[in-house]
Amino acid sequence: MTDYAEVDIELGGKKFRATLNVRGDYVLSMRIALSGGLPDNTKAIFERLRTSAWNDSDVIDPIRCGLMGAGNHNHKAILDECVFGRPLAESAPQALKIVAAYLYGLSLESSAA
Repeated sequence: MTDYAEVDIELGGKKFRATLNVRGDYVLSMRIALSGGLPDNTKAIFERLRTSAWNDSDVIDPIRCGLMGAGNHNHKAILDECVFGRPLAESAPQALKIVAAYLYGLSLESSAA
């Protein structure tokens, strides 16, 4: 895992910044949300997202924590409009992008280069 991850994501046709900082409370909440208290499970969530075998929380939790970490104080409204108000499959690639940056310190775009 990296100390800091920041990526641009698109939800419902709108662009947002997602930020996770190991020293911040949001990463701690992400670790708990993503892993049920077992940090090693974050890689399993990455694999579920990568292989399209995700569940709702695999998609929602990384996006929520990333928006909160970037200081989006209206993250609940963003989630309601751009994630919950649309097919969840549209947001899964953005959750993958956040988790990949957190685990490996890179976006999927830069890993393909």
